[in-house]
Amino acid sequence: MNEQDLKSRLLKLKESRNHLNRDKLHLLTKAMLTHLGSTDSELRDGLIYTQFVQLVLDDLFSDDELIQILETCMGEDFLYDRIGIGESDAVFKRSFSSLLIAVILHKNAENQFLDLKKLIKVADRLLEYLQLEKDIRGYVEGKGWAHSIAHVADTLAELAKQPNLPEVYLEKIFIAINWKMSFDKRLFSADEDERMTITVMNLLSSGLNTQTMIRSIKHVAGELVNDFLTGQQSYFHSRMNYKAFLRSLYFNVMEIETYSNLVNALHQSNKDLMKPYLE
Repeated sequence: MNEQDLKSRLLKLKESRNHLNRDKLHLLTKAMLTHLGSTDSELRDGLIYTQFVQLVLDDLFSDDELIQILETCMGEDFLYDRIGIGESDAVFKRSFSSLLIAVILHKNAENQFLDLKKLIKVADRLLEYLQLEKDIRGYVEGKGWAHSIAHVADTLAELAKQPNLPEVYLEKIFIAINWKMSFDKRLFSADEDERMTITVMNLLSSGLNTQTMIRSIKHVAGELVNDFLTGQQSYFHSRMNYKAFLRSLYFNVMEIETYSNLVNALHQSNKDLMKPYLE
């Protein structure tokens, strides 16, 4: 099925699902996954993603089918598609694979059809992806939103809400996020700091230990302070990205009394990052 045929079928699906039997759903799902990385934003974002969400929420997929889709989206040709080649159109497939995983995790939080082994595999794959993703562009002219970091933030937010996720993974997720938000190749430009802050708030709600957060924050901030004299552009990208993240997190926790130690650490780390200019 080519892109135009798929677009036509998905537009009809928006109007009515009466004609959608199991065989047609299987063929449609296969085509949606095939064209998940399309550079046509209407097809990719406005139709494939939105209709997939609706199909999942309407319980049209069985648990086994959702697991199969999940395995596909976590694969080398989807979440890791050409991940090492820098900025390219492959980012759309990676980014929207991440979003489909988020939808399946959202459903799993309700029904828990993923056993612990599968859930840990999802967590490990997402954390590896977060580390490897280098194409952090937000809106790509003529092709729509790539927004890989914001999308994986949404996915990690769903992961954080899984009732059977081992506590150690709350720490792993935060540490991975904390390092990623000091990314040094390009400036985040489309509210990635706020999207990641939402994820961190979910981690806190799920029981993340604030002392783990404080240690990690102090470590990254300390590295940035020590690297100030390098004067390289990459340093300033890292510093500006990380300051934005710390400030977003600070304003989300500043009035929550139980997080007073975290608030103080965030305030101090922001001050520390200013020290080179004050001395």
